[in-house]
Amino acid sequence: GRTHADTEPMIGMFVNTLALRNAPSADKRFIDFVHEVKARTLAAFEHQDYPFEELVEKLNVRRDRSRNPLFDTMLILQNMEQVSFDLADVDVRPVELSHPV
Repeated sequence: GRTHADTEPMIGMFVNTLALRNAPSADKRFIDFVHEVKARTLAAFEHQDYPFEELVEKLNVRRDRSRNPLFDTMLILQNMEQVSFDLADVDVRPVELSHPV
């Protein structure tokens, strides 16, 4: 979550929630939905530094302590060691990814 060079020497975890709206439907092919999610995610990263609390305030969303004001589901990427495993006739194994910067 450190998008600015001046935050590199700071100690602590930087987290900012990136809210995305995606709508799967029965008439949409899975691959088309995946491409749609990819496009929306890449576009959302353009605005990742916009403060979540300020977004909620600007949208004038009714606050309710029992739930998040903008989303119902949160997915979290956890970078952990990848292992191979089997799922009923499906061989699942890690794919090496290159992340050049």
